[in-house]
Amino acid sequence: MNNKIHFLFRRIELQHLKTLLSRELQEQLPCYYKKKYGEAGIGFFYLDVIDSVTDFVIYHYTPKQKFDYDIEAPIVKEVLKDLFGKVVKDYYIESNCDDTL
Repeated sequence: MNNKIHFLFRRIELQHLKTLLSRELQEQLPCYYKKKYGEAGIGFFYLDVIDSVTDFVIYHYTPKQKFDYDIEAPIVKEVLKDLFGKVVKDYYIESNCDDTL
């Protein structure tokens, strides 16, 4: 796992990654997923946030001529899930949707 973490942090700094994650948590609208999918919404929300951050890292921080999406994206996703999976799930669970959507 250490090599995979280094793989990610060679592309993006931790603080910037946290900023991206925070933005995606808000932009993916957890209340939309809660209201549309009910209890299953957490899975859709979780995957969409992780996928979105992964794509951003791959397409914005990896030299275009030097990456293979099919190889690198799963590595980035695995690291993001390990580092931030609980954060994403907690954000979803703690979202108050009484006055939204």
